[in-house]
Amino acid sequence: KRDEYFDIIIASSNELNRLIDNLLEYSRTGVLNEELEEVHLSEIIEKTVDQFNAELDASKAEITFDLDVTYLHVYPILFKRLFTNLISNALKYRSEEDPLIRISCKKNSDYFLFEVSDNGIGIPDNQRENIFKIFNTLVKSEDSNGIGLAVCKKIVELHGGQIWVEPNERKGTKIIFKIAKLT
Repeated sequence: KRDEYFDIIIASSNELNRLIDNLLEYSRTGVLNEELEEVHLSEIIEKTVDQFNAELDASKAEITFDLDVTYLHVYPILFKRLFTNLISNALKYRSEEDPLIRISCKKNSDYFLFEVSDNGIGIPDNQRENIFKIFNTLVKSEDSNGIGLAVCKKIVELHGGQIWVEPNERKGTKIIFKIAKLT
């Protein structure tokens, strides 16, 4: 019985530690002493994807890119965190099929339009606004506490943009965000 209680205490303390780390990340977003930099878009996304190589191999996931933009000015650490959270969610909330993740970027006269879509479990229509609120999660899981997409929203807003969800034609999730052309 004592071992069972210790297991519960350890699991609870690990969850609390993860929550605190995520809260710190959320509160620090935008507080970094980071400067805008011109980055090579495909390089920053590829470096982000590299973090997931083991998980991509294990889940037989495929990530494709359609990038009409080569360079843009962003806060590099935050921008990489944005893609880390979006790719992580696409892998975490996958369906029974092998994950297919598509990342695209189009240039407009005033902004860059990004789309990250997947073939995962999707987001119900009535939850599309709520998913960007802190502590809101659609699937209760020890891997999620509802902070990741709130961080994404904050990062996009720091880049002078907006983020939202649209229906995905092939099922799954389609997250779209636009960021201002910053210099």
